[in-house]
Amino acid sequence: MKRKSIFCMTATFLLVLFMNIAFAEIINIPADYTTIQAGINTATNGDTVLVADGTYTGSGNKDLNFGGKPITVKSVNGEENTVIDCQNSGRGFHFHNGEISTSIVDGFTIINGYASYDGGGIYCCWNSNPSLTNVTIKENSAYYGGGIYCYRSNPSLTNVTIIGNSAYYCGGIYCYRSNPSLTNVKIIGNSAYYGGGIYFYKSSPSLTNVTIADNYSSHYGGGIYCYESNPNLTNVTITGNSAYDDGGGICCWDDSNPSLVNCILWNDSPQEIYFSQYSDPDTITISYSDIEGDSAGIVTNNHGTVNWLEGNIDVDPLFVDPANYDYHLSWTNFPIPDSTKSPCIDAGDPNSPPDPDGTIADMGAYYFNQNVSIDDPPETVNTELTNYPNPIGVSNNNLTISFSIHKSSKVTIQLFNIKGQLVSTLLDEERNVGEHTISSTVDNLSSGIYFTRMSVDGVDKEVKKVILLR
Repeated sequence: MKRKSIFCMTATFLLVLFMNIAFAEIINIPADYTTIQAGINTATNGDTVLVADGTYTGSGNKDLNFGGKPITVKSVNGEENTVIDCQNSGRGFHFHNGEISTSIVDGFTIINGYASYDGGGIYCCWNSNPSLTNVTIKENSAYYGGGIYCYRSNPSLTNVTIIGNSAYYCGGIYCYRSNPSLTNVKIIGNSAYYGGGIYFYKSSPSLTNVTIADNYSSHYGGGIYCYESNPNLTNVTITGNSAYDDGGGICCWDDSNPSLVNCILWNDSPQEIYFSQYSDPDTITISYSDIEGDSAGIVTNNHGTVNWLEGNIDVDPLFVDPANYDYHLSWTNFPIPDSTKSPCIDAGDPNSPPDPDGTIADMGAYYFNQNVSIDDPPETVNTELTNYPNPIGVSNNNLTISFSIHKSSKVTIQLFNIKGQLVSTLLDEERNVGEHTISSTVDNLSSGIYFTRMSVDGVDKEVKKVILLR
């Protein structure tokens, strides 16, 4: 009887899940509703609010509230083309209804947000844990957290840039009793009185492949300010940050215990790492990292412990172009192992997962791809997507797509209708260097305008129109 009950519960759960997926809808802004909030209000679990290119201002396009729904608010063509301009009155998004990881914001730039207290760009509070992906948070301001304020919340940030924000407490991200996850995040050029880039208060966040650069504090903690916090930093680059008083890179205060693996701290002033002498002792653990000044450069004020483990170095990391915020590792004469090779390449923890190119982990936020040279980085993939015939006439039932790539990559090509709805995935697999052609039948499609979108290694590269005549 018990087994039958479990079976029925499982079957019911799967049925509900299937129904949610099957009946999920796409709500187009501004075609269906004139404001983003109107689209969110209409959406139900699993729906996508798809926002067209443009700059969105005024009521209904700021202080956006998911209302606790597991929905996706996504731009059609990415953050460069879709801007939420708060016009210095209100913030971009306000999560305060217990949102979970399936409450997703994808592909927006949020600018000119202002809050008199918390979160100029985005505010997450009271166990609200949304997912932010492909988002730029720029030139926002508040008292706490100019870019993002997290209050007892654990959002997930992936491919997020937080730049040029300001606040009294923390220009970039302020975390109060929060444990967010940051992956492939850039925190650049933010400013505050305390904690220019990040302020952790009784928090234990996880940072992976994060760049914290050129942030400024007029008191303590140019890059990171830790208060009773235990952040875990893996492949993090902290460079060019400054504080008027102390802790240009990291300032630890009152029993903070950060852990650093495969990290770079370089050219921060007045110190890379600083322990306050006015609080409980701090402890920092560092391994396989490049720290300017070595362990002697960490100012502890005889008020804490430095666990200086194996693999650490003190050598110029040889960034490609730090003046223009390019903190990739350089190797001018690749693959010749000479002095042009950054000492951080293949110098990370050998027990860490290997870099995507299969080599030993590098130090810092960006790995050097040893499948290409520095003059041909993976970010500049030339895809050259072509659809033909175009238009497709009555006598032809096949769409042929050609493309070329200059490095081995995972290629995804999808077909969308004019409403932005996914029609089919035409390709999703690894392809080698060179030119490729695929073909797909279109005899089941009605006349109209369609679009093919190509992604390479998860990054959208090209969108091309296809006209179908029937």
